[in-house]
Amino acid sequence: MNNESGQGPKYILNIEGNDIPWDDDTITTEQIAELGGWDISQGVIEVDKDNNERTLQPGEIIEIKPGIGFGKKHRWKRGDVRPRITDELEVLRKIWGEMDHVNCNGDDWFLIHHYKLPPGWFIENEQKEEIPVSFLIVAAYPGAQPYGFLTPIGLNCKGQTPKNISAPSKAPPFDGQWVQFSWQPETWAATADIHSGSNLLAWSRSFGHRFREGV
Repeated sequence: MNNESGQGPKYILNIEGNDIPWDDDTITTEQIAELGGWDISQGVIEVDKDNNERTLQPGEIIEIKPGIGFGKKHRWKRGDVRPRITDELEVLRKIWGEMDHVNCNGDDWFLIHHYKLPPGWFIENEQKEEIPVSFLIVAAYPGAQPYGFLTPIGLNCKGQTPKNISAPSKAPPFDGQWVQFSWQPETWAATADIHSGSNLLAWSRSFGHRFREGV
């Protein structure tokens, strides 16, 4: 909402149902979360005058546009990742079968029990056709893209240690010893619809590209 009278605040922002005065022509994702009273890791969703939702990126600068319709206001609400995780987990299980999911302090860990490997992969000296694979989604997902995946320690390709692996930055809540592959999406463009934008299924399938690369 734009104040054309020149008296009082320039804008009235609606954040989770609360009207908040604002004098600047722009606002950042972090400022919205601060005004709304939640941590930025919980994410921020913009809702336009047609009730279309868009997840804002960290550090994004949003232009506050006046004249979007009488009585209409810029509205934001806290991102709610839990229903999305539930929906994405259902899709993952349809493809990968047996899976575990654990939420740890806002982060989500996933474990695919049977990830099929191309020929040539071993754990120590035992050739493997499939292995467990784990990956982490941080609390800011889907605004924050995923990074890395974990495999059992000792995984090698024809006796050679893969490049760009390291000890996990966070230990997964699953049994066993793990090593982390450095890996990230080529592009990441998540949308409110898990089937139309970037999602965990495409992310987990991309691990197969890394295995096919060999060392």
